[in-house]
Amino acid sequence: MEQLFHNRLPEFYETLAFHFTRGRSAHKAIVYLMKSGEKSLGRYAVQESHEYYKEAYNLIADKQTKTEEERELLFKILNKWSLVYYYRGDFKEQTDLLKRHEREADLVNDKEVRGMFYAWLGFILQFRWETEASYRYLQKALKIGEEANIQRVIGYACMWLVYACAVCDKYEEGYSFWQRAVGIAESIKFDQYLYFKSMAGIAHLGFFSGEKKQSSEIGNALLQYGEKHSNIRSQVVGYLCVGHSHFADGDLTKAISCYQSAIEVAQDPFYAVWPRLYVGLCYFLNKQLAESEKMLSAVISYMHNFGCEIFSPAVVPIFGIISINKGEMSQGLKMIEDIRNSSIKKNWGYGIAMSEYVLGNLYFQMAYGERPGNLSVIKNIGFLAKNVPFASKKAEEFLSKAVESAKRFGAKGIQGSASMDLGNLYRIRKRNAQARGCISEAVHVFEEIKAEVYLKKAREALDGLERGGGHC
Repeated sequence: MEQLFHNRLPEFYETLAFHFTRGRSAHKAIVYLMKSGEKSLGRYAVQESHEYYKEAYNLIADKQTKTEEERELLFKILNKWSLVYYYRGDFKEQTDLLKRHEREADLVNDKEVRGMFYAWLGFILQFRWETEASYRYLQKALKIGEEANIQRVIGYACMWLVYACAVCDKYEEGYSFWQRAVGIAESIKFDQYLYFKSMAGIAHLGFFSGEKKQSSEIGNALLQYGEKHSNIRSQVVGYLCVGHSHFADGDLTKAISCYQSAIEVAQDPFYAVWPRLYVGLCYFLNKQLAESEKMLSAVISYMHNFGCEIFSPAVVPIFGIISINKGEMSQGLKMIEDIRNSSIKKNWGYGIAMSEYVLGNLYFQMAYGERPGNLSVIKNIGFLAKNVPFASKKAEEFLSKAVESAKRFGAKGIQGSASMDLGNLYRIRKRNAQARGCISEAVHVFEEIKAEVYLKKAREALDGLERGGGHC
């Protein structure tokens, strides 16, 4: 078959893999199993691809002693299989797999194979919310690539360092890695993943920093690229990028529409879950709590089952608020406080600022929002007695902390929103000079990041204060 059909060999990868596996020709079997896995992944048959790589891995992984060639082949399997694991979204199992072989990695002579292994390990650890380890492994991969001048390793390390910097509050450093990654991706035309994932990095940075920069422009370019190359994954990421630009603007309706489009076209398990997080967040900010809970329930289940802990700082505070609105007040508050403590422990500024902002809004609603019904009061009488008398003071405390944390870590979107809410708190208390100062700060931040919808609301609030002689 190899000789007769050498011009159309991809048609026979699966058959050849089967033949060589049964014939005990392990090396050739592994080669054709990997080719079959790559072929399946290309047509979005992710689980089928996973099974091919698993079979290839099992043929070589358990050998007590490996030749240099066999060790290199094993790590080639791990690197290619990692892309399948990523699209499956099983980060828990993938971390275990890569960690199992980490000690052997430095014995691999092929520097491209070794560099890509460390790059994959660093990238996957982001999803496990091990941000410092993620950054460290990616830097190690980058060093290997730079020392050997291997552009593919440099490109992948820089690409994934953009995403690592986004969750390490290193936004300016992330921007410099983004520029390097895009430059290399432009020169390696055949690698579609490197191209669209590198391009999208700026939108990911912007989501956490609150700046939209080129998100919309790049998102539309990725949609066109995906259509031209029949690459659904590029289209999913394109919709996410455009959605992020609307999210930064404060236009939640348009953001939801883009994120929903990403869900509709997604063919991979992880790419179907990823945009659901953002839809749920938008629904929450739009005060559509039932819709938010429905969307995020699938996300939080996935998060726990498959080890995607990086979603926690965004999802858990929202579920805390939803629990409180359902009458489970102590439990809800504990969820938010726990995720804040975890963010502090991991020193993730965005997570700290986000949880402080949610806590500030929670106490704001306790002090000045709609009162709970009689059943909720009876059920939570101890909680209410303990918290309501001090709610206004705690709202001020946590909103002020959110502003300072967001400033310190560069999360400008949260900084603007928290300043705006703090200004409204002071307005209700008739502390108009402080209200004016906070809302003016919100206007300045929203002008800086060009958040048009939020900016309009902040200007209207400030105008109302001025026209009313301090009241609105």
